Amino acid sequence: MTIYSGASILGGDTVIGKNVVVGGNAFITNSIPDGAKVSVKSQELMFRYSSDTPVETREINPEETCFTVI
Repeated sequence: MTIYSGASILGGDTVIGKNVVVGGNAFITNSIPDGAKVSVKSQELMFRYSSDTPVETREINPEETCFTVI
């Protein structure tokens, strides 16, 4: 099993099978069967300026090295 940095595996009954690869920043809440590869595709940045404004979403450009949410 390989779990890359930033991956989150939650739940006391969550089982990760044999030969599973979990990519960085993946958020796992269910068991993963043997041999599976889990990755994050097309991440979105979601933010809200205040409680009375709608949530805005923005796709993350993989070529950008950083971003800031204020």
